[in-house]
Amino acid sequence: MAETNATLLLPSLQDATPIYITIFRILRFIVLPVFLLVYYIAFFLYKATVLILRPLHFLALPLILIGRFTAACFIFPFHFLARFETIYIYLSTASLVGLAIGAIVALLYNTLYTTLDLSSSNSTRSLPRHRRRNSPSSNHPTSAASSSPGRRAPRTAKEYRQQKQQQQQLDDFTANFDPASLPSLAGYAGSGAARGAGSLLSGSSSSGGGAGSWLSGSSSSGGGRKGKARGRARQRAGRGNLLTQTIMEEVDSSEMEDEFGF
Repeated sequence: MAETNATLLLPSLQDATPIYITIFRILRFIVLPVFLLVYYIAFFLYKATVLILRPLHFLALPLILIGRFTAACFIFPFHFLARFETIYIYLSTASLVGLAIGAIVALLYNTLYTTLDLSSSNSTRSLPRHRRRNSPSSNHPTSAASSSPGRRAPRTAKEYRQQKQQQQQLDDFTANFDPASLPSLAGYAGSGAARGAGSLLSGSSSSGGGAGSWLSGSSSSGGGRKGKARGRARQRAGRGNLLTQTIMEEVDSSEMEDEFGF
């Protein structure tokens, strides 16, 4: 029974032989001619391509050499810089570390600046001592003159001393010169021209009118006496201010040395 089943499953040799013969014939008469045809066609195309490309390669050889030389020149700097790769690594690392430290310092400074409120303290900072001292006061009689556009601020020690002397002389003259005291000089007027003063109230002419006209420029003798009296008062005020001017010059010199360091 088992042998019968085996014979049914496997074909016999007589039945298999025609199949193999058919396959062999197909390979011999169909596949092989097609393969040979394709092979010869491909071989012919290859030879033709080689024959065509050889002249083209010969003609394009200068261009190829020029292209290779250009590429070598272009790549040479990169090959040269590649030798210093270690230096680039160190420099890049140092730059990154510096940027990180700078960012940390800036952040810390901004934090402290905001926390300690330094902006308000800087805005309320007082002026320097020499600026406060030289600033014009509203109660000073010469503040308007010193702050006028025509007068510029002193830039050197010499100009500073001259300006201080002028201001001090004007202050001393204003304080010492009293216009109300001028009429009292009439009491010194005598009858003769030897004393060089006439009557300030009567306006009579005398030989001393020339001296009065030198100060006041008026033709009347009374006006001349008044001008002469004013001139004498100014001379007395000038002689009194000479010592004060010398003292103030020394004081100004010491102040300039303390403030400007020269």
